[in-house]
Amino acid sequence: MSKNTQSVILNLNQNYANSKAHNYFQPVSQQLEINKNAEVALYGASIKRQPIFIDKDKSNNTFNFDIDPAVFPDNRQINLASTTATHVLDDTRLPKAAIDEFGQGFEIKSGAFSIQEFGETLVNNVNYNITDLVNGQALLANKDDSALTVDSLNIVKQFPYGYTFENDKPDDFYLGFQGMPYQGSGTDPKISQLGELNNSQSGVSDNTEAAGSTGALELLYDEEQNQNTNGCRRITANVAIATTDYKSFSEIHFAPLFPLFRQQKDLDSVSTAGQNESYFEFNIDTDPTATDQETDFIVGFTNTFLQSGWADTSVPATTTLFPDVVNIPQSFLGVRVEQTIASSTIQSCSAEIYLANKITNYQEYLRHMTRLSEVWQDGCSRVAKIDLNIGLSDVGKMGFRFYAVDNQYNYFKGQETQQQGGSNPTGINGDNRVYPRVYGFQFYVRPEPGSRDIVYDSKQDNIYIPSYYIEDGFCYNAARSQRNALERCNLGFQPYLFVNKLAAGDGINCPRGNYIAQHDNSQNEVVYRYGCNYFKYESNNRDLLNVLGLPKEKSVQREIANAPSATKYSTGLEKRFDINAYPEFKKLAGNTKLYTDNIQYNIEVNLPIRCYNTIEPKANASATVPGQKRTILYKTEPVVEGEVQGIDQYYLENNIVPNTLKFLTLNNSAKLNINELNIQIRRNKTNELATELEDASVELLIKSE
Repeated sequence: MSKNTQSVILNLNQNYANSKAHNYFQPVSQQLEINKNAEVALYGASIKRQPIFIDKDKSNNTFNFDIDPAVFPDNRQINLASTTATHVLDDTRLPKAAIDEFGQGFEIKSGAFSIQEFGETLVNNVNYNITDLVNGQALLANKDDSALTVDSLNIVKQFPYGYTFENDKPDDFYLGFQGMPYQGSGTDPKISQLGELNNSQSGVSDNTEAAGSTGALELLYDEEQNQNTNGCRRITANVAIATTDYKSFSEIHFAPLFPLFRQQKDLDSVSTAGQNESYFEFNIDTDPTATDQETDFIVGFTNTFLQSGWADTSVPATTTLFPDVVNIPQSFLGVRVEQTIASSTIQSCSAEIYLANKITNYQEYLRHMTRLSEVWQDGCSRVAKIDLNIGLSDVGKMGFRFYAVDNQYNYFKGQETQQQGGSNPTGINGDNRVYPRVYGFQFYVRPEPGSRDIVYDSKQDNIYIPSYYIEDGFCYNAARSQRNALERCNLGFQPYLFVNKLAAGDGINCPRGNYIAQHDNSQNEVVYRYGCNYFKYESNNRDLLNVLGLPKEKSVQREIANAPSATKYSTGLEKRFDINAYPEFKKLAGNTKLYTDNIQYNIEVNLPIRCYNTIEPKANASATVPGQKRTILYKTEPVVEGEVQGIDQYYLENNIVPNTLKFLTLNNSAKLNINELNIQIRRNKTNELATELEDASVELLIKSE
């Protein structure tokens, strides 16, 4: 028997009482008749919503996630710190290796988002935690949560990274962290002080090591008086200095440089301000009208722990600089600046870059008080000499930039040392990193406004510094003094000025750097800036994990099959982001893509059809998968598939045209007279009404006798 076919189009009428896109009624002015033995199929439909939807986790209609930053001190530093007086690190002074405020997690109202709204929502929530809940809180000791101090000043913590959202250029999406400058620790204004001109400071310590030489060798340290952080304007000779072995010196900043960042090349224009370089730079102060003058000084990197090993705290320990075979202060690396002027003519002017000969051969020193100084057993060597024939008065700014790179070749060492315990081989000595880092460095000058000429890059000579020499600076004020058992010092790279010959009034000015700690003069407290190895997201929200392209964490087995004895270990299935890789390596640093939430929908209509639909069980429920019979007519594909970060529209409209009509029988042995049709659209996996929909329409085909 032939069948009649009816087409029924059901559009949302928002003017009709209580009608929503996910649940609407269609009253008919003329009764709809469906003859017996009818079948119904979806002929077409459309649904409209925003590109991203994140369903709720909890009864308060929020979705939840944590950001877990792996901060310093790392496992190696913690494991090698102790109460033993002959060990370098005092375990009672190490900063806490966690930022507790991040443990509160984030509860964000669930719902639909445009790409812009999604990015801004995460930025606002994460950065509120950083600026209002983390920054300015007391820095606690890792051992017992006691409040740490230095020089009788409270130490407060700062997470020097900001959550960033960029979507202003095609194919240049970014959602993740970047480094940020120093931020004021007080409640007002509590904003980042971008581009602070002078930020080097002196005079904060828990030791009696000399901050500089005195008497005839004195260098005048001129510091600001009216800033939140009173920075060093200049360091100049109080009177003309002529000495040997660079005995005249001044500490430039009281804390080490902040390492970790990967930035190697000059920054292109970016849409969000930040601080993504590990650097130290300075200008040269010299009289351009001088007629006869000799200048000879060094800007180099050492630390107060090493200074505590000098025979006299006011006289730098020396080593030999090759090939000239001259005595210079013990420093990991630095620049020797020389100029000779005779009869108003520049006879010579140069900058000589040097580093300790043994600095690339790391020896663990944290359990040996004198081992670190062995890095100068073979002296220092020149690696580059730059002719500055324009003269020091026209050189402008010069400086160092340090950049981190992975040492993947040594990754097996971490696996080897961990295999006995069967745990994750996260690095040498149990260090919690994927690969042991090493550091390259660049020396640059700025002879003209706006330009920066990199005149030496250590990677060209395949010279890299083991990370521990630099990163141990995060053990701020936790190193024991070699001179006084009660005093505490710093590790890492602190900048010092050492002078042989300098005219009165000459020296350096505007020394600037990215430092681990700053003295907040307005609050009279020291701000410790946490270094972070990496971060990861933690969440059980399926939609959020889908959008961010993250796995649900679990343990997986790995092995190196060709090792002498198979190296097997357990590691977590997780996605780690290198928080220090922005902007040069954005794919390492954060999300450069967003993905579909993969939500599918069931379209239901109040006709006598029955489908069985299983739904996700609640947490801690029985193993039986719940399900129920529903009047489901059709299950859709996701509104959008694949990547979504390039979607500019606020709303997406998905037109559904089934490839094959799937007719469902109504099993009606008699005619049906229907006055009203009800359309409901539900999320397939949870069977909840799809309240995120903004509009919907459905076209049905009904065949009957």
